[in-house]
Amino acid sequence: MPHPRVSSLHVYPVKACKGIDVEAAWFERTGLAYDRNWMIVKEEKGKFVTQRQVAKLALIATGIPQDVLKQSSQSPPEGAVLTLEAPGMDKLQIPLGTSGPLKEVSCWEFQGTAYDQGEEAAAWLSKYLEGPHRLVRYAGGASEAHEVLDSSRRPADARWVTDQEVAFADGYPALIVSEGLLEQLNTRLEKPLPMNRFRPNIVVTDCAAAAEDGWIEYGIGKDVLVESVKPCDRCTVTCTDQDTAEVGKEPLVTLKKFRSSAALGWDMSKSAVYFGWNIVPKAQGAVHVDDDILIIKRREKNVAVPSKNEKVPSATAKPQVKVKSQRDMIKEGLWAALQGASVAVAVAGILMSLMYYLIKSTTPTADIVHEPT
Repeated sequence: MPHPRVSSLHVYPVKACKGIDVEAAWFERTGLAYDRNWMIVKEEKGKFVTQRQVAKLALIATGIPQDVLKQSSQSPPEGAVLTLEAPGMDKLQIPLGTSGPLKEVSCWEFQGTAYDQGEEAAAWLSKYLEGPHRLVRYAGGASEAHEVLDSSRRPADARWVTDQEVAFADGYPALIVSEGLLEQLNTRLEKPLPMNRFRPNIVVTDCAAAAEDGWIEYGIGKDVLVESVKPCDRCTVTCTDQDTAEVGKEPLVTLKKFRSSAALGWDMSKSAVYFGWNIVPKAQGAVHVDDDILIIKRREKNVAVPSKNEKVPSATAKPQVKVKSQRDMIKEGLWAALQGASVAVAVAGILMSLMYYLIKSTTPTADIVHEPT
C-alpha cells in the first residue's frame, strides 16, 4: 500500500491575501518560509485585518520567486521582492530584506511589535481598502541580521503546544488537509468547492478521507518531521470565494452536519467545525510536491481528543447492593456478638487497673535520699 504523499504546497506571504502554489518550500520554525510573514493592520491601533471584515482582501495577489521560497526566510537573496497586485491597482514591490521601524500591532491574542513596511505600501493598501492601513512584517524568528526583541516574538497557544513560535498565521505554523476530506465534503454540497477555500499549506493524497485526524507525528520527505497538535476549527473565511470575494453560507452549514465536535465525538467546542490539522515542525528542512509522508505515531481510533462517547463512571451512580443469605446474616450476627464480648472484657480489665493504681498512689512511702559517696 503506498504511503500518503504531498499533492500540493501553498504559501500565503500576506495574511488574508492570495497564496502562491509552489513545487517546493522550506519548512522553518514558524512555518513554510515567508508564510504569513506580512500582515495588514489598521493604521491607528495596529489591529490586524482579515477577510472576515474585508472580503476583497482575497483579490490581492502575492508573488515571491519560487527559488526564493525554497530557502530560509532569514537570509533573503539580494534584490528579491514581494509583489502585490489587485484589481484597479498598480503592482507594488517590497524588497524582502525590508525591516523598518517597529510598530505596535495586535493579532488575536498577540500584542507586540512588527516592522512597518513603509509609506508606499501604506498608501497602496489605503487606496485599495479605502481607509488608512499599513503593511507590517513579522519581526520575530531567528535572524543573524538583527536582534530580535521579546515583544516581537509571538508564541503559539500554550494550551496545545509549548515553546513554539508562529508568525501571523491564525494560531500555528502550518495547516495540513487531505484531498479525501474535501471530496467527502463536496459529495454533500450542491456546488463543489475548491481547496483554496480552506487555505492549507500542505495538501495530501493517497490516503483515506480525513486520515490526518489519526496522525500525531510524521515525516514529510527526507528532512522534515512534524507533529499535529490541534484540529483546525473553521471560520467564515471558508465561505468567501477566493476568486471573486463573494460571501455565501457554505461550507459551514454542511460541515456542521459531519465535522462538528458532536458528529466526530470530540470533546471540543460545541459550536465549532473542523477541517484539517494545525502542525508544528520538530525537524526543519525542504518539502516537495510528491514527497512521501511516513506516519510515526498515530492516534487510537483516529480520535483527536477524549471522546464524549467514552464510558466514564458516574459520580451519581448508585452502588450495587448484594443480597445476603440467611446463613450469612447468622454468621455476621455471631461475629458481632463475639466482638461485643471482647470489648466488655477489655473494659473490665481497664477499670481494675485504674482501681489498683489509685490504691497504690494513696499509700505512704519513704523519701529516697542520695548519699554522697
